[in-house]
Amino acid sequence: MNATTIQPKTILTPTNGRGFLAPAFTHTLNPSSGCSFGNAACGVFCYAQHLPQRRGRAWGSYLDTKDPESVLRAYETQRARLAKASAPLRIFMSSATDPYVPQEAVVRLLPRLYDLMATDPPDVLVVQTRSPLVTHDIDPLLALADVSHVIVNVTVETDSDPLQIPGLPPHATPIAKRVQALGQLRDAGVPTQATVSPLLPIADVEGFIRTLLSVADRVIVDHYAIGDGSRDGARTKKTGLPALLTNAGYGYWNTLAALDHVLDIGAAIAPDRVLRSRAGFGDLRPFHPTHHAVANRVARMESTPRDDLRLF
Repeated sequence: MNATTIQPKTILTPTNGRGFLAPAFTHTLNPSSGCSFGNAACGVFCYAQHLPQRRGRAWGSYLDTKDPESVLRAYETQRARLAKASAPLRIFMSSATDPYVPQEAVVRLLPRLYDLMATDPPDVLVVQTRSPLVTHDIDPLLALADVSHVIVNVTVETDSDPLQIPGLPPHATPIAKRVQALGQLRDAGVPTQATVSPLLPIADVEGFIRTLLSVADRVIVDHYAIGDGSRDGARTKKTGLPALLTNAGYGYWNTLAALDHVLDIGAAIAPDRVLRSRAGFGDLRPFHPTHHAVANRVARMESTPRDDLRLF
């Protein structure tokens, strides 16, 4: 993989009220460009591979890491401008990469960024990852969650690992470890959501939903046909994922009927905690009477018992 370091002048990208993340989020934040998970299963269907920043490079072949000092300076500058204008700051991190690619274990940008944010917090920060590495930052996340509305989303697309689909690479990180990461975050008091995004074939839908609800405050279920930022899932259809599913006998999971089926089961189990696609990602209501970490640590004691936790 070609790994380089770049020095950005800005780090907060306005959504301008458009796209899948608007209007709930005012900005996105991407600590890097490209993704070192690009050669894993998620890299096959990742919509970010179609963005212009790729500049003709093969997805999964490069990672442009943003220099930490430049990122911190850019956040301070942009945050000050927004505060002066009394403009809201609701951040989704990240929209075009995974913030916790393996290189973050060395760069360690994110704990420094959380510490800076705690001194001048955004209104909302949602962290989206499929990496258990996020658990390394529980302390700075908790500190930030005491002054800002923080949610950590961990992607868990399926209960099957490996997913027996010829032509689909292994998962970027083990499914069981993602489930464990959700539990660890939630036990510490960090507000959590499991994001089934995009929905891949599930062997035991009810068991899967119950397991996710045992480790996460909420579950969001998404489908590429309505969630990849293009009309009717056009971006994902370019990748060949639908054909791979069909050829492996999983054509049903290409349909929105599969999404509705999973959501119906979720509604029967916990209607207020299983959410649909864009509406789910954009639902920024507090999970508990207050969204701060202290309240979350208290509220978790009343949550679903985890004695029956299954790790697939």
